[in-house]
This record gives sequence, C-alpha cells and structure tokens, in this order.
Amino acid sequence: EPKVVDAYVNYGNGEFTYTVYSDNHIEICNGSKSKTISELTIPAKIDGKTVTEIDWYAFSENKNLTEVTLPNTLVDIGTGAFQECTALKSIKIPDSVQTIGDYAFMGDVALRDVSVSKKFANAGDSIFSKCIALETVEISDGATVIGESMFSDCRSLTKVTVPDSVKTIGKYAF
Repeated sequence: EPKVVDAYVNYGNGEFTYTVYSDNHIEICNGSKSKTISELTIPAKIDGKTVTEIDWYAFSENKNLTEVTLPNTLVDIGTGAFQECTALKSIKIPDSVQTIGDYAFMGDVALRDVSVSKKFANAGDSIFSKCIALETVEISDGATVIGESMFSDCRSLTKVTVPDSVKTIGKYAF
C-alpha cells in the first residue's frame, strides 16, 4: 500500500489541500478553505503527479459551490466528498471513476442532472439520496451497479437511463 510522502497546505487560491503518495498519485483532501468559491476545477495533474482520489468529506457543506469539473484521471470519490453542497446544480462523473463512497452527493438539493461513469462498479450507499431537485440521471453503458438507496428521496426524478450492463440494483435504489 502506498505511503504518504508529502502533504501540501494549499493548491491554487487555497481551494484545497492534497497528499502525495509514494506511488506518485495524489489525493485531494480538505477543501474547507474553499467554502466561498462557486466554481471548482480539480486538475488531472499537480506537479506532474496524477490526481486519482478525492478524500472523505473533502468539499462537504460548501453552500456556494455551483459547478465542479472533475478530471478524467479520477478513480475514487470518497464518502461524503460533496455531501450537502446545496448549490451544486449538475455533475458529470468521468468515465475513469470506479468507486463512489457512501453519501458522496447526498443532500445536494439543487442538483438536477447527473451523468454516471461507465466504469462505475463500486457503489456506496445513498450516494445521491435526498437530492430533491434531481430530474435526470444517465448511467453510462458499462456501469454494473446501482447502489442501495442510491437515489432515495429524489422526489423530482423523472428520467433514469439504465443500460443493460447494470447487473445489480441495490435495495431502495429509487
């Protein structure tokens, strides 16, 4: 298992902190300094090292965040990473993402549109639960799972595209 080799306090304008691991991948950590930003772009690389993870609760409870751009190098979105980001309107999860942790986008009450990656195979519980404005979800062909309570309490949900590649639908998924 890779070990931490360095940790940085700030990236950009203090948008987040990050950790560099011995295998040269980067995990985006605490975004608490970013509570006032409305647009966030996570880069694919920082100092030549690939960004592959967003840590647990890294950007949770950012009430101003309306737009997030995720890199196509991202593999793991941690538990609660964007939970209670109440102004976030849409999210496109890149095809590189394989794992999304529990509650990653739970309670994002302004979230209307979601596009889920085709490599998505490991689903946490309640990922989009309580996203009451969520209207459309497109799950890319190649995704294999819809997690337990993944879209529970999404009262405005009117369109969900589920490809044949999905083999598992968890309890209370909708």
